[in-house]
This record gives sequence, structure tokens and C-alpha cells, in this order.
Amino acid sequence: MAIRRACECFLFFLLIALTACIGPGPAEKPPLETEGEVVVYLEPLPQSARHLRFDFDFVTALGPGGASFPLSLYQKIVSGKDLLDRQKRLAAGPLPPGTYSGLTLQISSARLLGEQGEADLLLSGAPVTVAKPFEIIRGQATALFLRFDASGLLPGSVVFDPTFSLNTASRQLFNLYGYISNAGVNRLTVFNKKTMRITDVIATGRKPGGIAVARQRRRVYVACAGDDRIQEVDVLKGAVVGSIELQFGDGPRELAVTPDGRILVAANYESDTASIIDLSARAEIFRVNVGRRPLGVVIDERGALAFIVNSFSNSVSVVDIQQGAVVGQLPVETYPLRAVIEPDGNRLFVIHRQSPNIMVFETDRFTLLGKIFAGPGSTAITRDPSNRLVYVGTLSGDIQIVSPQSLMFIDTIRTGAKPLVYLAFEEEECHEDGIEFQN
Repeated sequence: MAIRRACECFLFFLLIALTACIGPGPAEKPPLETEGEVVVYLEPLPQSARHLRFDFDFVTALGPGGASFPLSLYQKIVSGKDLLDRQKRLAAGPLPPGTYSGLTLQISSARLLGEQGEADLLLSGAPVTVAKPFEIIRGQATALFLRFDASGLLPGSVVFDPTFSLNTASRQLFNLYGYISNAGVNRLTVFNKKTMRITDVIATGRKPGGIAVARQRRRVYVACAGDDRIQEVDVLKGAVVGSIELQFGDGPRELAVTPDGRILVAANYESDTASIIDLSARAEIFRVNVGRRPLGVVIDERGALAFIVNSFSNSVSVVDIQQGAVVGQLPVETYPLRAVIEPDGNRLFVIHRQSPNIMVFETDRFTLLGKIFAGPGSTAITRDPSNRLVYVGTLSGDIQIVSPQSLMFIDTIRTGAKPLVYLAFEEEECHEDGIEFQN
């Protein structure tokens, strides 16, 4: 139990729809071309609004010359008790490039819960204008953050005259950023790992998937399977600043960067290959044939070997990064999903979609050390550099804690979240928190 408590204080996890990772992808959205787009988030409501409920009728952007552009509304009903500590996507939509003056909001009804029950509040009926200049740039996404001011909401009020303020994305320390790829809408969502609040959105190419962070370069790389390319993102600028073109039909799925930040390895799901890429040159230097439908990639601590998880071949290809060649093949069980190497060690842990076992290999000699029974439904795996433990996420929402030394489960963390697909650790300043993003 002491180990469990020590581990929980270091863990944060991301919950993402299961099909986005191991099932059919979402409907494809066209990339931004001549237009940009805006995404509006409603910030958590203050405690004084916990008994309030109001409904949005529409949200529009105020463009050049006073033109009004309607946005798609995702959160029509705002309930104070449900949004006291939750940030929600309110509206989004494509917009012509230009300078905008703010948003117009139309509220159709409002209610306040009092001692006698819920009572309707009177509305002026006029739209609410929230002034805040923002820029829409061709091919880029802009995040706006709408905050409700409840200071004028008094007990016994019969009139609802809401006040809102609007903010644009703010820049923060690079080490505070976390990232989620949203394949259905061609965006990266950027969040603060301390507050677990969304701070920005970045437009990408089609069907973004795997993400790799190169801290030395202060860059993030995202695999855009729909475009057969890897995009380079400057998060401090909030935009794509370069692309690495792959071959037609590669469909890159997952990425990994060597510890020195010089080389990136991409698992190309559609072409059954792995690309070894020089990040300084933004060019592929080796192309390696691996097994069928490579779904995951992990690089050892030396940056010498890449382990490619082949989901349809039930194997892991071992690739020498410097030579650009397969130097080993590890047989695994049915439909392997992901792998991880223990912190500062030489053991590879492989989880499977259709097998209850975690297979453990020695990475230097490519030998099987053993199997750990995990039960059906392993979906995620990660490691914690601070305590050398390995964590396995499951469809049930439980996180199994594995000791690499004993090759045994030593404890379980129950998150109550289903399904638990991605696990991640902040390697420099760990903390405990959790969030479900709906973006």
C-alpha cells in the first residue's frame, strides 16, 4: 500500500477515445486551406454560479466590417454544478483570415435554483457582445477562452444580465506543455500539465496521430497519416513550422525520438516500414521493412535500437538506427499494441490487445525473460523514471503497477475511467492529476 501511495503522487493520465488509437479512425475532416479556424472554450464557472443554469442559442464571431460568422455550438446547456471545475469546448468553426473584434452570444433561457426550487430568470433578449480582438491566420487555429463573471448574480435575483470576458492563448514554459492529437478535426490540443487546463490549439495536417517531443530542439513532431508526412510544431509559436515528407501510402502512426534529439523513428502503419529521419535535415535517411501494420515504436536509452511493434505480424522488429537495418525479430502474442523499456534498464515490456500476457524481453540479447499475466484488455503502458516502475492501463480503467526487477504486479490504482488508453509521466516534475478531453 505504501508503494501505491508513493506511485500515485507521480502519475498523471490522459483518457482518449479507444477507437482513436486501436480501432477505425474518425470521419476525415478536410484540412484548412484558404481559411483559419477558431475554437472557443468555456472556462470553469465560479462557486457562486453553482445553482445557475443557462442555455446558449448561438455564438458568432465578429469579423472585419462588422460581419458576423456563426460557429458550431457544442455546449448548449451550461450547468453551474457540473462546470465548477471543468473546462468545456463551447464552439468552433472555420473563419476567413483577418482581424476579429470579439464574439456575440445569444442566451435563450436561464434558471436559478433557490430554496423554493428552480425559478426562471428574466432576460433582456439582446445578444451579449464580448469584445476582444483576435487574429485568424490562414491554415492556423486560434483558441479563445470565455469566462463567465458571476459577481452580479445575487441570491433572489430575478433578472439574468450576464457578463463575460474573453482571452486568447497565453504562452508558458515549454516544460509545462502536454499534447493530444485529435485525428477527427486535424488539431493538436495543448494543455498545461500542472493545471490540466487547455491552453491552445494547433492546426495540423490530416489525421494527426503519434506525437514525439524533442526537448533539446523545443519542438513537437506529429504523424499526419492522412498526408503521409510528419509535421514539426513550434509550440511557443503555436503553429507548424516545417514538414518531413514520407512516401505515398506510408500512413505514419507512431513516433519516437532518440534521447539526444537528433533522430526520429516513425512506424508507418500502411506501408509496413519504419522511417529513420535526421531532424536537422528534415529528411529520411533510412527506410526499413518491418512486419505487418506497425503500430508502436520505442527507442532504447542509448538511442541505438528502435523496437517496432507489428500488430498484424505478432512480432517486434529490432532496428539498428545507425545502420538502418533489422537486426532481430521478437515473437510475441496476438495483436501486440505497444511497448516500453524500463527506466535506465534493458528490459522491454510488450502488451497485447488479444492476449492477457505482458511479454518481457532482454534488449541486448533479444531473449524472452518471461510473461506476466495481466488479464484481458491491456491498452496502455508507460514507465516512471523516478521509481523505475512500469504501469499498465486496462479497459477496466485500472492501472497495474509492475516491478521490472521481480517481473510481478505489486499493486493496482483504480482510476474509475474507462477505457484507459494512454498513460504518460512528466519526467522532470511529476504530479498527480487526471482529465478527460473532449476536443
